[in-house]
Amino acid sequence: MYNNHEATDCRDKVYALLGMSSDNHGPGAILPVYTVSWKDITCRLIRFYVGEQACVQTWDDEDIAVIKGKGCVLGVVKRVKLNSSKDNMWDNSHNAFVTMQLTGGDERGDGDMWTFCKWPGLIKKGDIVCVLQGASKPTLIRPCGDHCAVITVGFVPHSADYSMHGIQSANGGEIDEWNGLLQSVALYPRDFLLVWEWQGFSGRLENEKDRAWLMDRRLPERAKRELAVEMPKLHRLQNLGLILVDSEKFEQALEHFPQALDFYGPKAEEAYLPIFTAIMNIAMSWRVPSDVAILRSMVDIARRRGDFVMIAEDTMAEIVKSDDALRWMEFLFTQRRNELPITEKVLEEAAANQTCSGELMSFILDRAGPEIRITEKILLAAAQNPGYPVDIMRSIFVRRENELQITENIFMAAKSNKKWGRDLVIILDVQRIKLSQNPHVRYWNVKANLGPTILDDLF
Repeated sequence: MYNNHEATDCRDKVYALLGMSSDNHGPGAILPVYTVSWKDITCRLIRFYVGEQACVQTWDDEDIAVIKGKGCVLGVVKRVKLNSSKDNMWDNSHNAFVTMQLTGGDERGDGDMWTFCKWPGLIKKGDIVCVLQGASKPTLIRPCGDHCAVITVGFVPHSADYSMHGIQSANGGEIDEWNGLLQSVALYPRDFLLVWEWQGFSGRLENEKDRAWLMDRRLPERAKRELAVEMPKLHRLQNLGLILVDSEKFEQALEHFPQALDFYGPKAEEAYLPIFTAIMNIAMSWRVPSDVAILRSMVDIARRRGDFVMIAEDTMAEIVKSDDALRWMEFLFTQRRNELPITEKVLEEAAANQTCSGELMSFILDRAGPEIRITEKILLAAAQNPGYPVDIMRSIFVRRENELQITENIFMAAKSNKKWGRDLVIILDVQRIKLSQNPHVRYWNVKANLGPTILDDLF
């Protein structure tokens, strides 16, 4: 709520917020002392939330901190629901629904759903809830290129927020379950490298993409040099990859492997081996065969093994047939961008995919070279698609409008589509009108054949 407010002395803002905080009571409370430097007060503040076991680095005149420590992943933000109040202009808070993915889950996304407290409008889908060793409450973080950014500390469910002070709640069972979950954490297997940058997080991550890598952060140059020696980039990528695997973000865990392999050679394969192993261990624990096959294939694609040493046209055609084709194509282009055969057969199968909308076709065409032509077979497959033919046609028209030849066979196929026939015929006629030298003549022929349609609104 107060993330956009300012103070003449930065310490005033810290002390004011701590004064209103229900957490800052007891022997460990942080009291206003203006002889303490900004560097020391921010270090004390961070340690208050993340525990004494974490290594915290802060600097005078810098609104940034580096936190290093052992920890574990609790869950991932699955949905964010805006809950702003129209009656309170200062209330920019919202609830985040977090799926807790507990160790030993039998399938992807298998975990309890928790409703968390209101926090300023920073939370995004995909943010990770972790707990650092020695911390009493979890921390919300966001993966970046080779580290994680801190979104907020003290991230707890709304009901559990009151249990810390002995206040009874109607949701006592949920409180006990949440507290039991935190107390059950016995292992902290991952090494977390966190950057907490307050100025860059003033309500939004405006320059998030510009600071994807640790060395692009506003850290002092000396600190960058020390971190580069202490934690080389490959080491940082390995640590983050394992955190992403624990968060079931498998594609993201392997995202930078191709570039690392090109730059570091065999050392990259060695650094990523624990990540490959962690993914395969999860695959062995899952009970859904299709999910297991997906994880195994991801590792084989990244490591160029088995059926994925070379990705042939037939393999690509099978992939674009799948229900999860868009996710697969995104992963393939991340891993093997210049080796993927985009052919007429692949586009034909993508046009026939009944479960993927026009997003799949758009994704492929945006990456296909101009030598790949849109043929009658591809348009026929789209016209006969019972799922999303209109979206697929539009994706094709937007990207390849000048090379299309709309034949009578395509019109007949569209007309025979039981669910989408009328809509397809209309958009095909509109497209043919655009290509025609005499659009008004063509328009009246269409109108005579179809009767009153939405074409009346186009001319």
